Amino acid sequence: MERQAVLYDSQREFHFVICEHVLRWRICPPAIIATQLERLVSLSRIPNLTIGVLPAKRLMPDFPMTCFSMHDDRLVIVETFHSEITTRDPRDVALYMSTFLRLDAAALHGDDMRDLIEGIRDEFFQE
Repeated sequence: MERQAVLYDSQREFHFVICEHVLRWRICPPAIIATQLERLVSLSRIPNLTIGVLPAKRLMPDFPMTCFSMHDDRLVIVETFHSEITTRDPRDVALYMSTFLRLDAAALHGDDMRDLIEGIRDEFFQE
């Protein structure tokens, strides 16, 4: 929770895109996953925070082969199985930015995103 405090800093903006299948991974007991999903719904209401979810049934504009995070328009951190790759090369950053924008355009946001997450959450709570 301490690390998440930065999300409430109104001077900063955060924009996340998450694949639906990731929300369904069973990495802990169902009640804990459901609670985490409820937390995402709650966080999605913070004004400086945008969460998009790529629904599994939607045609994807790209194939996200790795997890990556963009830290403004100058830095990208790519996560692999064994390390992190940091790049500041403008061509690399532009590539990841365009990938992010395509994925974000296909994602659900706002109430549609919350409805999807709440449906997944409810499935876990039923277990």
